[in-house]
Amino acid sequence: MVDNFEDTLVDKKAINSEEAVIKKELREIVLRCLAKLSPERRALIYLLYYEQLKYKEVAYILDWPGGTAKSNLVRSLQMLKKCLKPYLQKGEI
Repeated sequence: MVDNFEDTLVDKKAINSEEAVIKKELREIVLRCLAKLSPERRALIYLLYYEQLKYKEVAYILDWPGGTAKSNLVRSLQMLKKCLKPYLQKGEI
């Protein structure tokens, strides 16, 4: 019984290791795509998704008119989707 338990642990470690590699690769792909955006668009995504600010707050920080944050987000997400599309088609993501 102990042998089976150890085998299970080894398998889980292998799975976790594989998952870690996949997550790292995914992270690198996303970062490469984000790097293709302008600094303002990267800041926009960071402020909205990571800092969870509202559009008005982001527009104020970036010194944009109110609707500009929303329109820039739509365009930025389209650009990211275009960049990620080859990876999605290959099944890498």
